[in-house]
Amino acid sequence: MNITKENTGELTATVRLELTPDDYNGQVEKTLKDHQKKAALHGFRPGKVPLGVVKKMYGKAVLVDEINKLVSDSVTKYIQDEKLDLLGEPLPNNEKQPMLNFETPENFEFYFDIASKPEVKLELSEKIKIDNYKIEVDNKIIEQSIEDIRVRLGNHTSPEISGDGDMLYGKFEELESDGKVKDGGITHDAWISLNYIKDDSIRKSLIGLSKGSQAKFNPYKATSNKTEAAAMLGVGADEVESITSEFSFTINNISHVELAELNDEFYKKAFPGATITNETELKEFIKKDIAESYSKHTDQKLLNDLILYFLKEVKIDLPVEFLKRWLLETSKETTVEQLDKDFDKYDESLKWQLIENKIIADGDLKVSMDEVKAYYKNYVQNMFKQYGLVEDDEKMEARINDVVNKAMENSEEANKIFHTLYENKILAYLKSKITLNEKSISYEDFNTLITEKQ
Repeated sequence: MNITKENTGELTATVRLELTPDDYNGQVEKTLKDHQKKAALHGFRPGKVPLGVVKKMYGKAVLVDEINKLVSDSVTKYIQDEKLDLLGEPLPNNEKQPMLNFETPENFEFYFDIASKPEVKLELSEKIKIDNYKIEVDNKIIEQSIEDIRVRLGNHTSPEISGDGDMLYGKFEELESDGKVKDGGITHDAWISLNYIKDDSIRKSLIGLSKGSQAKFNPYKATSNKTEAAAMLGVGADEVESITSEFSFTINNISHVELAELNDEFYKKAFPGATITNETELKEFIKKDIAESYSKHTDQKLLNDLILYFLKEVKIDLPVEFLKRWLLETSKETTVEQLDKDFDKYDESLKWQLIENKIIADGDLKVSMDEVKAYYKNYVQNMFKQYGLVEDDEKMEARINDVVNKAMENSEEANKIFHTLYENKILAYLKSKITLNEKSISYEDFNTLITEKQ
């Protein structure tokens, strides 16, 4: 056996593998003798069919099979022995590959094209400056969160007449200028909260109504909020400003809530397992919880900004033609047209993967299976707490562990968590190496910033 490599480009090469009969005859003979032991042919006792007959029956198929195995194993071993760090997989070189004659054993030649991963030069320093946003948690958000929880845990009734602060469920129908229902206009069933109706006259017109009653108004004018109006009409938030029509709203149901009182029972129900004894502690707890939620959004933006920065600053030349060929040959569903259309996205994704691997190597970042299980266990525990399942006993612990172990048997789920934990460690490592321009921002302005970026 002889294996050689000839460079065909800066990152590409062709591997030539030559096999002689000495390389494969022994295994072919062994396999044929194994077939002989199992062969059953009329006129011969089982296992007594002559080897020559077995060779005529199975010889060519066995030869092809054994050579294919030998080629695959030999190329794999060569790549490992030479410590070749490849992009994709070896591809048969059909131009150099000679016709193979399996009728008579002889020397066989095989040619494969390969591509190596490019070297990634990454310099991290304080000279790299990236904006890092911190969303302010204002009192309005805290108060709204408390009210939402008081509504959820409050006493719900369905009165006959609507009152201030009630929720109304009904049907919106777009109207013509003459007040008739518009043919082909917008219709949508939705809940509306009178607390979100900012226009005083419209809000008052919705109070004191019974089921089956109708009111007429424009949802965006009523709320001055694109998101709320879009939810009422079942359209995109970017559409509501251009919708100037009046709508009839037919009330089908009324929901009234007596807000839950802020007392020990409320604190235990709302936040099982937490130590909250008064309204001040409640606000601090909610503020911290919201801040943690916000930090996930800002961290994701920071990571996205870092990805864009490194894709722009780190020069990586990929063997484009090889990659296109590899994608076409390994994905039957991919067409040339699709590849040409989407290759830039794939190119960026692969470059970031290479940069990511460089960061992981430089930072000696590792994620263990124990970390994956601990992360998921914490997730399950928090989920159980939301449903009030907080008993601190062996039975509950066993139940949680059972959920975790079953999830870990799902390789797709485990890989998602591995990826999440690696992203967290990559971000933490980058934060420690570069300069972050800390900027405070409101939640609304942050959402606007994200929308503009998109």
